[in-house]
Amino acid sequence: MFFGGLTIFFQNEAFIIWKVTVVNLLFAIGLLVSNYIFKKNLIKSFLQEALTLPENVWNRLNLAWAAFFTFSGALNIYVAYNFELDTWVNFKVFGLTGLTFAFTIVTIFSVYKYLPTEEESEKKPEQSN
Repeated sequence: MFFGGLTIFFQNEAFIIWKVTVVNLLFAIGLLVSNYIFKKNLIKSFLQEALTLPENVWNRLNLAWAAFFTFSGALNIYVAYNFELDTWVNFKVFGLTGLTFAFTIVTIFSVYKYLPTEEESEKKPEQSN
């Protein structure tokens, strides 16, 4: 609402264009600051109930998502200032959504090998003789 309000008040679409970049960069900074300053991996905090992964994988996921958000923010500015406004709107709505979906799929495939197999999850207690 803040950037939308500024866009309307100043009659300047730059505020709404920059909103996407600012939000993506805030996500990236949040992931990095929480991990390196507060020693709390937010990706792990959100997903540890569903996934059991080695600590180095959690750290790589955190860095990968921080890099993705940074890339998305930079790409948004590139598209906004090198293409027509209509192209940027389509990129914002469909392009960034598609990129996020694709990166989510890549993330799933990258952690898939760490998921327990059906045999491991259905381990039977050892029977004593």
